[in-house]
Amino acid sequence: MRNQKESLHKDLEQVEDQLKSYMLKETGISQLQGEMQALTRENHGLKDKLEEMAEELESRNKIIKQWNDTLNNVQGKIVTLEKENMELKEEYQGILEENAKLGRMIEESESTNNLLQEKSEAVERLVQQLQKENKVIDNLREVK
Repeated sequence: MRNQKESLHKDLEQVEDQLKSYMLKETGISQLQGEMQALTRENHGLKDKLEEMAEELESRNKIIKQWNDTLNNVQGKIVTLEKENMELKEEYQGILEENAKLGRMIEESESTNNLLQEKSEAVERLVQQLQKENKVIDNLREVK
């Protein structure tokens, strides 16, 4: 009986040790569960932040697309304006050439006009000379 008592006592001690071990493990499990819940809450917070960041990125991508569309439109208008500018430069060059021709024509016209003016004055002097000579001839006829 004594052996039995000692055996029971040992079994009781072992059970107590196991109970203490289980209690420590239970405390550890409770701590791990608390840590797990904290990590789960933190993960949910991070998930929410990631979703917000994804929405922000989507919003920024829309803005970037709008800017790209705007820049493409502006670039198209720039190309059109550059083409028009080249056409206007060509037209301007043609006008300058035409203007130079007209300037030469004006110079020629003025030169011709001056020449005609001089000839007109010479003719007028000749007419006056002839009138004088005709008067002299008339006077001579009358005297005869």
